[in-house]
Amino acid sequence: MGLTNALRLLFVCAAALMICASPALSHAQGAPQGASSASATNDPKAEAMARYQRGIALFDEKDYQGALTELRKAYQLAPTYKLRYKIGQVCYRLQDYACALKAFDAYLSEGKNELSAERKKEVEEEAALVRAQVGRIEITTNTFGAAIAVDDVPVGTTPLEEPILVSIGKRKVTATREGRMPMSQVVEVAGGELKKVFINLPELKAETRTVNVETPSKVTTLTWVGLGATGALAAGAIITGVLAKGASNDLKDMRYTGNTPTPEMEDKQSSVKTLALTSDIFTTAAVLTFGTTMILTFARATPAAVPRKEARGPVVRPGLGLGSLSVSGEF
Repeated sequence: MGLTNALRLLFVCAAALMICASPALSHAQGAPQGASSASATNDPKAEAMARYQRGIALFDEKDYQGALTELRKAYQLAPTYKLRYKIGQVCYRLQDYACALKAFDAYLSEGKNELSAERKKEVEEEAALVRAQVGRIEITTNTFGAAIAVDDVPVGTTPLEEPILVSIGKRKVTATREGRMPMSQVVEVAGGELKKVFINLPELKAETRTVNVETPSKVTTLTWVGLGATGALAAGAIITGVLAKGASNDLKDMRYTGNTPTPEMEDKQSSVKTLALTSDIFTTAAVLTFGTTMILTFARATPAAVPRKEARGPVVRPGLGLGSLSVSGEF
């Protein structure tokens, strides 16, 4: 994959000249070579040059992730196709073959009018080697507008215009959409393979929960006292009523001579009247007591309903992390 030392040096010099090909650079020649000092000049091309040099230094130190960050920033500040090739080299070292192929193809496309036939052939051969280490994933979902990410990197929303270029190996495809449950799939993609992935995003439904509510009864202790008194009065009314009926029957069986009742009959008559009056009083009192009890019980305001707490047993949840084991619970 690498260039010879002579070609590599030539490429570095050419890239530097391309970035610096601006009148503003002559003003920044005396500035220190560093991203922070270059930024202070407010000259994007000078900063791009400083970041490019830092990226090359990091590449030589085998800090490929840092080199990629600096080279991409340099390209943002001063876009040139020559940087595309170096970005592709760094991506290849990171084994991000999809990134490398995109960079090589962009290098050939953007620099087609300036590249020699020999140089173009050389890069095309390198791109062909990388092409065998990538595949594509055609992603569809059951709903439009789902955000798609591959290995946690956003790639667009459905429907996607074309399959996604990915490096070979296992890739995680995630789809998310508001109002639906996010879903992920892990697929294994071989070199040159077109893998089709369909993700079904179920609708999120509001959780329904039945709450048992205990409505406090209006019946109180006074209610039971009132009902007890009513029962006692009703019993008294029945007993005295029965006694009055018996005394009345006895009175009918009694006979006397003349116009004046005997003392015994007068006592019986008095007893009948007393028992009848007492039965009436008990009956009236029982009715009044029952009515008052019912009015006082059901005419008052209904107490507020109180949700009933469900009894829950202890819950223990084990947790497993990288190099750790945890246990949480509710008691």
